[in-house]
Amino acid sequence: MRTTLLVPDLAVLRAMVRTRAAGSGTPSLCWERRTDDVSDGVPPGAVGAAIALGTSVALVTRGGADGFVDFAATVAGEARSWDAFNFNPARNHGEQIEKLLCQTTNEPIEMTWLVDQEVSGVLTDDVAGLVDAARRAGLPLG
Repeated sequence: MRTTLLVPDLAVLRAMVRTRAAGSGTPSLCWERRTDDVSDGVPPGAVGAAIALGTSVALVTRGGADGFVDFAATVAGEARSWDAFNFNPARNHGEQIEKLLCQTTNEPIEMTWLVDQEVSGVLTDDVAGLVDAARRAGLPLG
C-alpha cells in the first residue's frame, strides 16, 4: 500500500510533482482544494484537478453546508470522470488516477453510502463510525 500525501498548498504540490522520483516507494500526491475558486488556473473538479496537476489521487471535498444530494451527485460525476480518464489511453498517455478519495461530514448514512460506492478512501474524523459502515457493508477489516 502506498502512502498518500494530502497537500493543501498548491505551490508546494507543484514543486513536489516536479521533483518526485518515479518508483513504487514514491508517495501518491493529492491536492486539497479549500475553495471552489478556480482563479488558480486549475480546472474544477477533483479528477480534472488531479489530471491537470499530474497527481495520482483525486479528492472530493465537502463543506458542511452542502446538501447530501448535491454531494452524492458530485461523487457520482467524479467517479464517471475517473473511469473515463483511466480507460482512455489516448487521453491519459499511460498515467492513471489511482485513487478517488472523498471527505465526509461524519454522518453515518453518508459514510455508509460512500463505502457502498466503493470509493478508494474516506476522510473522516469519526473512524469508529467508518469502521461500522465498512463492517455493515461486509468489507474485510484486518
